[in-house]
Amino acid sequence: MEDKLQELQEFHSAIGFDLAEKRNDLELLASKEERRYFLWLIKTIPNITNVDIIPITTMAMLLATISKLNAYMAQCENNVELYLKLLVKRNESITKLDMIMKSYGLTNTTKDKIFIAYESDEG
Repeated sequence: MEDKLQELQEFHSAIGFDLAEKRNDLELLASKEERRYFLWLIKTIPNITNVDIIPITTMAMLLATISKLNAYMAQCENNVELYLKLLVKRNESITKLDMIMKSYGLTNTTKDKIFIAYESDEG
């Protein structure tokens, strides 16, 4: 366990954490809504390294896309063909988001795979 902890600390030290601390999205986000999701994600997800910024910006973009598609779908309920096309795009975005979330252990089925890099001092 000590070896694994040391390896993780060395890994995180080499990569760094400064991008999340500075709320730097690498200028990949195009809208205020994407930025809002990005800020929520970096506050919610623990131990974000600089390498994590790209998948987190991708998650923010996907969340904003899903939100926009939902709004468009609500406006075109009478146009079944358009509604179904938007539904397909929304479901593709949800699938992509789910894959990223699973890789980070952020789903109910994957959260048990998260490794906690500290020991609790229970006395």
